[in-house]
Formats: sequence, structure tokens, C-alpha cells
Amino acid sequence: MTLAPPRPVDTAPASSAGAAAPDVTALVVTHRDPAGVREVLEALLAQTLRPDAVLVLDRTAGAVLPEGDPDAGRTLADLVAHVAHDLPVSVVAADPRAPARKAAFRAVLDHEPDPSAPSLLWFLPVGTHPEPAALVRLVDAWRRSPSTGVVGPKHVDVDAPHRLRAVSIRTTRGGRLLARPVPGEPDQGQYDTTSDVLAVPFAGSLVERDLLVALRGWETTFGDVGADLDLGWRAQASGRRVVVVPSSRVRSRAGVAVATATTGARRRAARRVAMARAPGGPRRSSPSGSPSARCSRRWPCCSSSARAARGPRSPPSPRSTPCVAGGPAGAPGTARPCAAATCTPSSSRAGPCSRPGATRCTTRS
Repeated sequence: MTLAPPRPVDTAPASSAGAAAPDVTALVVTHRDPAGVREVLEALLAQTLRPDAVLVLDRTAGAVLPEGDPDAGRTLADLVAHVAHDLPVSVVAADPRAPARKAAFRAVLDHEPDPSAPSLLWFLPVGTHPEPAALVRLVDAWRRSPSTGVVGPKHVDVDAPHRLRAVSIRTTRGGRLLARPVPGEPDQGQYDTTSDVLAVPFAGSLVERDLLVALRGWETTFGDVGADLDLGWRAQASGRRVVVVPSSRVRSRAGVAVATATTGARRRAARRVAMARAPGGPRRSSPSGSPSARCSRRWPCCSSSARAARGPRSPPSPRSTPCVAGGPAGAPGTARPCAAATCTPSSSRAGPCSRPGATRCTTRS
């Protein structure tokens, strides 16, 4: 008899005996204006499991909402005070020129969580609208396995929730990003059995604080998709799982949760991540394109250990000329006799390394 998988819970999971409930901090990352912050805060208020704290990264530099907006003329601080009166919200100033991931990591380092409970970070850039049961299902998936370090939701279109935006970041061994799903693909449950993945987008991800600090955050030189791929790759290499929870849904706008190579820069960044992080990849002690590296991989006799066993090279011998026995010395049309002749092995080059072959008789000139 086959048992059906357990249904995801929509309420806060009960703490087991002796286990402390996690401390969840939501980080809302703004753009250079306060637009879109209200929708994210209202989605947090509607969560069945509310976060213990909310950090709003102010990258607006004091900008106000433009005319035509319902909150026109308000700054980010005014908007937060008006909307999130039931949430423990803190506004943290951030450099608008810094990448969003780097600014978020700096805010994480400056924020001291409750030391008596494991700390989880939920990253929500402007443009993400989590459904009411999104957070509780992410936390429930994290609690099921002690090795889980990064959890991601399923992203659907904010205007057409039956259309997929992203589920996870998938690549080949060489770092070619795979468009699975293709943005705009109908959501028919075809990815609802996905669990362990290589990486998840930054938007909507739930990450253990200790793991993120140990990994030193994102490598922003890889860009956006490349940085997310690199973080997931390093988390896997450290022994932690990266899990996607398709039952946790986040409605995202276009360009917020990106998991495919929509530009050439993202395509190249993913390949750079694979070259830097993949086990057994081209990263060696010597450059991958050098002859020594190619020779060592193909011909073991050219490795450094084999060369050390053979000892140092002997100095080059004097120039020798072939000789043929018979005939008087110096006679026209004949070779001189093999006086003081020596036999040296000739080279039968089956590859970059010499192989012992036939001998020929030579004499020093």
C-alpha cells in the first residue's frame, strides 16, 4: 500500500519537546523609491505565521512617492508607520548604490537575533507578494530536516497566478542555465514533486542566519542569478540541503525572481560559477589551459609525482650522426664504420610521453 505524502500545514507548527521555535526575521528590500512597499507589508500582515521581526532596507535616500500613488508625498518611514502598525518593524538605511544582496547581508550582520533560538531570514524584495500560507510552509519544511539550510517557494505571476515565474535554479554540469520552468509556463502541478535542488532565487528564500554568515553572504560579482547559484552551490558543498517547497507560493512581478539566462551576462556568470565551484571542474593548481594541466589529466606519466620519481633530466648529449657498418671510412656514397658507436633508444611517441622503442646505432661526430 502506498501512503500519500503529508499535506502541508497552514498553521504554525507546534514545537517539539526541548526544541525552541525558530526566530524568523523578514527583510524587505526596497527600490530607490518607496513604491511597492505597502503591498509587501500587507502580505506580511496576512501571514498565518507572522515573522518575529521585520527589517526594511531603506534604499530610497529620502525619496517620496510620486503623484498618482494613493500614498503620494509620503516617505518610506511614513509609509511603514501607517501600514505596519501591528508588526515589529525596523527601518535600516542602506546605500542605494550597493547591490541588494550585499545591502541585505550587511543588515543581517548588524541585526542581533535572539541567541536562545535558531534564526531564520526571509528575504522579500519589493515586487514579491507571498500568499498567506507561504511562510508557515517554508518553516515547516525547514523543521522537517536538520540538514536543510536554504528553502525556497514556488513563484507565480502576480497578475496571472496560474502562470509560473520560477521554481528553482537548474544548470548542467558546465553551468548552462536550464529554463525549467519557462517564465509564463502554465502551472499544472508538473513541478510540485520537486524537493532538493541546486539553488533557489533570492526573492522569497528562507535561509539560516548561521549558514549565511558562515558562507559570508552572496558573491555579488556573479550578478543576480549567478550569486544565487553560487550561494546554493556553496551551501551544498558545506553539507546543507537546498530545498524548494512548491506548496509555498509567492506572487512575483517580472524580473524579481529570475532563475534563467535572460541575458548574456547571466549566462556567462552561471558558467563562471560552475568553473569555480564544480567538483572535478577545470579549476586546478595550474591553469586549465596550460599544457602541463592537460598532460597531467590525460597522461599520468607526465604528472608531477611521476616526474619526481624519474629524477632530474640528464644534460643533452653531443650531436650524433647515424652510421652503417661496412665500407671504408670516408668513401663516397658510403657511411663510415661504427667505431665508438653507442646504441640509444629511439622515441615512439604514442602521446606526449616517450615510450621505449627500437634502438639505432649512432656515433659521436
